[in-house]
Amino acid sequence: MRDQRRPTGDQRERPYRFAPTPETLVVVDRVLRRWAVTVYRMPGREVLAEDYFEDWGLAKARAEDFGHLIRSRRVA
Repeated sequence: MRDQRRPTGDQRERPYRFAPTPETLVVVDRVLRRWAVTVYRMPGREVLAEDYFEDWGLAKARAEDFGHLIRSRRVA
């Protein structure tokens, strides 16, 4: 059954998170009307990098770039 609170065409962006390695976490979340891309070192959630964007698509692309960089540094 469809959720009646949201219109059918609602395409609002959602927070996005992924772990490129077991030691890192990349998060895209809304902060003060902007999208924040934050890279954490786990398990203590130490901030390694942070960047802000007006557009969700740009923030998601940067998050994926960070993920590729982290993975490539781990392999080398």
